[in-house]
Amino acid sequence: MYIKKFLNIFLKFLFIIFISLSLFLIIDFFFGRILIDKYIDQIKDNPYYLKKQRIRHSFYHHTLAPQIDYRKTGWGPTTYRLCTNIHGFKSKCGTLGGDHYDIGFIGDSFTEGLGVRHEETFVGIIEDKKKLNVANMGVSSYSPKIYLSKIHHFIGRGMKFKHIVVFMDVSDLIDDSNSYIFKNDLKVKDKKIGKRIENTLKIWFPMFDYLAFSITNNNRYRANDSVFTRVNIYTDPNQTKDKKLKEVYSKMNLRSAWTYSKTNQI
Repeated sequence: MYIKKFLNIFLKFLFIIFISLSLFLIIDFFFGRILIDKYIDQIKDNPYYLKKQRIRHSFYHHTLAPQIDYRKTGWGPTTYRLCTNIHGFKSKCGTLGGDHYDIGFIGDSFTEGLGVRHEETFVGIIEDKKKLNVANMGVSSYSPKIYLSKIHHFIGRGMKFKHIVVFMDVSDLIDDSNSYIFKNDLKVKDKKIGKRIENTLKIWFPMFDYLAFSITNNNRYRANDSVFTRVNIYTDPNQTKDKKLKEVYSKMNLRSAWTYSKTNQI
């Protein structure tokens, strides 16, 4: 008697949850992007929420968002100003960008210049010292597959470069082999199914993605590939003694381990 009553209550509870979740996902699917975009505009200088700065790209996987000017982009315990032109290339603030460049630079985070303004990156220094029209196409977590895909994409759209400079990094090999695959016509996709699911949720269910971000304090220092992994956000230099931070960095350093490891298991 009591068991049957309990089961009825439990089933009703599950039904309510199912209906509520379904309504939430339907609203999220049709209106989530509008609501999230409006909300993010109010907190765009928050150094911890970078989803509007780094976006998915349908051809070359991911990029910096075009024409942004964020004055408090977070990088570890520091903040810096991040600006891009109409193509999503990191550039001087207020630069519109064009289709003809003397030199196009492409690479990963070192080329992008994480943590510093464009003028302080080596690309910006070359631009200033040599008075050249340069394009900084580098973005964090790029690899050779994306280098080729992005260059192919922009040249195919009519962009002209006198020279292309590719900056390779020790992390490129493991990123290229473990993270990305080529699809038709040099299109780059995630290699891991879990990442594809996660990025699909980001695109089609942005409010759900934001809730996951908020609940897990998610940022780029993730020890594994799960969006639901709770990690700390480190803003104080004194926190570098934290064992969790050391664990995360030890795992991140595996990306360069192929350069010194004596085994073939990385």
